[in-house]
Amino acid sequence: MNELTHPLLIHFPLALTFILPFIVIYTIYLEKFKEQDKNQIWYFTIFIMFVISLFSLLSVFTGEMGEEILEKFIPEKHIENHEELGELFAIVNYILMAISIIVLFIPKKVRIFVMIAFLILNLTSVILAIKVGSSGGSLIYEHNAANYLIKNKKDLPPQSSKQIKESDDDDIDE
Repeated sequence: MNELTHPLLIHFPLALTFILPFIVIYTIYLEKFKEQDKNQIWYFTIFIMFVISLFSLLSVFTGEMGEEILEKFIPEKHIENHEELGELFAIVNYILMAISIIVLFIPKKVRIFVMIAFLILNLTSVILAIKVGSSGGSLIYEHNAANYLIKNKKDLPPQSSKQIKESDDDDIDE
């Protein structure tokens, strides 16, 4: 893996995070109003959570690789903001993964309430996905992070220490 692997990996958990609430809502509907085997659909939820969790873990790892390079060119506060949001996104999804498995083993009478709690926490994950994606986009488009990660260093745009200092004074969108 290299520093350019991070953008390839992170888009999977971000995209799946936006799809998952619809699957969970459908499963809650089936749980509440239909008398059929809902576990098959919930197994799909667990599979999606596994993929989100795995790719989140890999994204955090590959993000650390890129951070070492970017710290030389981009103000640390912008990198740290993205890193903290990414780690929080990953942690929330690890918790969701655990809850998705627990749902299979709890009594049917309380299962729907746990599914609703899962949905609410998943919506929190959606908000985090927006924030981490936005901060990553800021690194790429506002701070030219992609240019610093390319292998051919002669293609890098010139940037003086004065420009780095000026961008260090920028505020981070919260």
